[in-house]
Amino acid sequence: MAAASQLKASDKQNICRKLVTVLKKRYKGSVPKTSRPTLETILFAACLEDVSAAAAVDRFERLTEEFHDLNEIRVSSISELSQIFVGLPEPERRAMRIRNTLQYVFEKHFEFDFEAIRRKTFDAADRQLGKIKGLSPFIRSFSLQAALGSHVVPVDQTMCNAAIWLGLVEPDATPKAASEVFKSILRKADAPQFCHLLRQLATDPKLKKTFDTVTDRIPEDGYDAKSSPERLTEFFKNPAASRKQKTTKKTAAASKKKKTTNKKKTVAKSKTTTSRKKKSSASSKSSTKKKTARAGKKTTKKKKSKASSR
Repeated sequence: MAAASQLKASDKQNICRKLVTVLKKRYKGSVPKTSRPTLETILFAACLEDVSAAAAVDRFERLTEEFHDLNEIRVSSISELSQIFVGLPEPERRAMRIRNTLQYVFEKHFEFDFEAIRRKTFDAADRQLGKIKGLSPFIRSFSLQAALGSHVVPVDQTMCNAAIWLGLVEPDATPKAASEVFKSILRKADAPQFCHLLRQLATDPKLKKTFDTVTDRIPEDGYDAKSSPERLTEFFKNPAASRKQKTTKKTAAASKKKKTTNKKKTVAKSKTTTSRKKKSSASSKSSTKKKTARAGKKTTKKKKSKASSR
């Protein structure tokens, strides 16, 4: 088994190429090309995080159709905006990020135009996006990649879960950490396609349940990256089979913890019983001593009484 941390960058590159070949057989179509302005790109990224591209497009279109313009969206309540995202994860947070973005741009430029950011360096643009309250690393990376053409690899939590299952990142990896891993092994030209295919895999309705519980079902030897193309091919054929792991690290750890807890309880119970026996024995001895003392006193009194009568 080859853990993600044990693989060289060249090994991961070869694995990613094989995975792309496998994924393209299942998920047809090319990477969606968009020409949205920078501001709309950020809003779309807020719709896209942790959902399929189709779902994001649908909600973004609803957002722009159900509200008169961007200013109406800016002055709307979180409750009103979140209605657009009902059925998606964290609708209120999506609404908050969209409103915060519009508020920031309007207060800075007094209009809904954010194209000036395209002329900035990567670091300067990233810092400016960081000033928008509540933007996730995914939204920032997606915006930098789509609008500025930067060499970044936007990864959200669902994509990170799929990457963990593939063995490309460690089981405790965060989306931000996974993004850095992929940036180091993917060419700039290959990143958009890889992200597109990884998202399709991560949000596939037939497979998503496995990825959502990926850290609860870690195999004893971990997720093997080298065999991931073969495992993925088999997974497509029989999704249910991957859920039948013989033993997982967490399960084994939980079992060990349970045994330790039971052992501690047994020892504690044994100590309590012994303590009670000691107390009972001490109480019995004390009672015997008292009875003996009383009997001795009575005998002494009788002797004194007899001596007095004489």
